[in-house]
Amino acid sequence: MTQIVYWETGNDVNSYVINLLVFRILQFEANEGSNQADEETIRRRIAQLNTTDHWKNIVIQLLLVDFRGQILQKHDESNKNLPQPVSSPAVSQQSQDQFEYLDQYEENVKKIMQIFIDMNVKESSRQSLLKILIADSEAGGNYAEFVLKLINEIHSWKFSAYVEEYVLELLVYRIERSQASDTCSRCEITGIKRDIDQLNEPISTKNKILYFLILNFYDVREQIKQIMIVNNISDDMQNQLLQLLADNSAESNAYAEYILQLMSQIVSWNVGDDIQSWVVDLLVFRVLQFEVNGGSNQADEQAIQSRILQLNTNQSWKTFLIQFLITNFRGQLLHTKSSRTGYSQPYTIQVYKINASGGNQGSCIGSCSGSTQFLPHVDCTKYCQCSNGRPIVMPCSPSLH
Repeated sequence: MTQIVYWETGNDVNSYVINLLVFRILQFEANEGSNQADEETIRRRIAQLNTTDHWKNIVIQLLLVDFRGQILQKHDESNKNLPQPVSSPAVSQQSQDQFEYLDQYEENVKKIMQIFIDMNVKESSRQSLLKILIADSEAGGNYAEFVLKLINEIHSWKFSAYVEEYVLELLVYRIERSQASDTCSRCEITGIKRDIDQLNEPISTKNKILYFLILNFYDVREQIKQIMIVNNISDDMQNQLLQLLADNSAESNAYAEYILQLMSQIVSWNVGDDIQSWVVDLLVFRVLQFEVNGGSNQADEQAIQSRILQLNTNQSWKTFLIQFLITNFRGQLLHTKSSRTGYSQPYTIQVYKINASGGNQGSCIGSCSGSTQFLPHVDCTKYCQCSNGRPIVMPCSPSLH
């Protein structure tokens, strides 16, 4: 492990190789030594790593050729609780025997379990999902139909067997977590994104998997939160948007649905260069400024248009984004002034308010004089953009902090 964590491989390869090392040790113990099936599984996973062939050869040497496993426990009747394989290369007799008992369950549950056995999804995942589906079925629910629909959608993407199995494992994890809690932590969703990033697949495919797992679980506000997290929207802007949408009124619910619809469109685009994250950031800014200023104003629209024109994409996309965020945007006012009686804490977004006059004011360093377009801000997560001689505080992308 010490060797692995010192490697400078990038792409979070170290974590992935530690995972494979632990798997190697557990399988060595469970099978009382090395076997060809485990070695092929490890070799296949190494081949999927997002790194060079040079590093892949080093990992193969470390985990397969040079690995010196030891068997610590005798495998008698008292020792049957060893960990199950991470990815069983063949259906065990235990699994086959177990499937014979599935006839007692409803049809969709049987179909799901058969698919998981055929795809070599690890037994612990199958058992975990089976418990959830049986409990739901016994309570009169129809969750199995929903899960089967998701599985069929994954299958329709025509992934390799390895990638499909990998995504099914993530699906089970997502089901488990969403059944256990109504919220998803930052650590949890970033962990899922990190796991997906390990796949040796195009960015568009990774995004398809990620947003499939985000948009099929939890409620609308949770989905908005998770999209903001994986797109590195600042905590300040996240909190402000979620605060804006916090009450459960009909207006707030409808606005949340609308914002999620826009976000879903953005993340489905195949534009490259991390433009989706930029546009999600601009959308959140647009919503917050609309609320602060009691509607749209020319300064905000100019600021957004200016940022769009700086994007690393073609003019066709820039024109489309201006239309999307400025012309077609249907903002709603939820908490400004007297729009809702009884709202005890007026909603304000101090850091994004437009300064009323020019000069060295607020937290902008310098003044918007002459041909000055941009000014630094005392907070490195923000910068100031000059518009008609007035500085407008804008959020920086994390890469510019």
